[in-house]
Amino acid sequence: MNEPTYLVTGASGNLGRLVVQSLLRRGAKRVIATTRSPASLADLAAAGVEVRKADFDDAEGLVEAFSGATHMLLISTQSVGARVEQHAAALDAAKAAGVEHIFYTSHSFPDTSVSAVAPEHAAMERRIIASGMTYTILRNFLYSENVLLMLAGPVQAGIWHSASQGGRNAFLSRSDCADADAGAMLAADRLKNTVLDITGPRTYSYPDIARIAGDVMAREIITVDLSPDEFLVHLLAAGLPRSHAETLVSFDKATSLGDGDLVTPVAEELAGHPLELLEDFLARELPQMDGTHTLSELLDNHIGG
Repeated sequence: MNEPTYLVTGASGNLGRLVVQSLLRRGAKRVIATTRSPASLADLAAAGVEVRKADFDDAEGLVEAFSGATHMLLISTQSVGARVEQHAAALDAAKAAGVEHIFYTSHSFPDTSVSAVAPEHAAMERRIIASGMTYTILRNFLYSENVLLMLAGPVQAGIWHSASQGGRNAFLSRSDCADADAGAMLAADRLKNTVLDITGPRTYSYPDIARIAGDVMAREIITVDLSPDEFLVHLLAAGLPRSHAETLVSFDKATSLGDGDLVTPVAEELAGHPLELLEDFLARELPQMDGTHTLSELLDNHIGG
């Protein structure tokens, strides 16, 4: 059997870089990393990774960029509103290039979620399944890194406004998620035509997180539940553009309806090691937070790799 060739798109992004590094650590011999900015991956090239330029807005160039790959991880982009076209172009190019197995980073419960980003993921999942390609859909749950951004204001102010209404999320670190995604690629033969929920090891409500953060930072953080409409007003008053505010409200509404309230063993099995608990992540990372993060950064962190 020929040695598989693994290709990771968006490899200069936070998730993509970690997936490539995980593949290398776990013995993958042939790895291709694509990016719009090849110079940003000089370190990976030095480690033996083949770095190629790929731009999802350049459909003609994608076939060449993906040629020779047998297993490809298509990491969803941050271009909300344009992702259906971008991802479709990448999928079509992968098929034309002879990629045997496509992996896609999706969203929790995309068919039913009220999250503003879910419809694009649902559309892409349907397109992948209809393509005739062998596929594995990786429904990556929210990153622990999102929590740091959520807490930037509350840690300073001592109060956390949201519309989560006690909903819970199974957060996992981006590093653990990358290990799980890489593990899925390496276990491709047993994951053909599957949909996997990549969750953290435990669920947390916002009040849970406030208590953990309060203990870490030695200060009280009060949580205040608002209705979605009230939360929108709150975000607009904080200076967020309406489109950003509406998207963030949709995230909290999705949380309130249970979008993140699921724990499976899949991520730990694929990562090959225990997943980090959110309290351990926050104990390490929260004291280092400089307080300059914005809600717009949270939006960018949530919607892409």
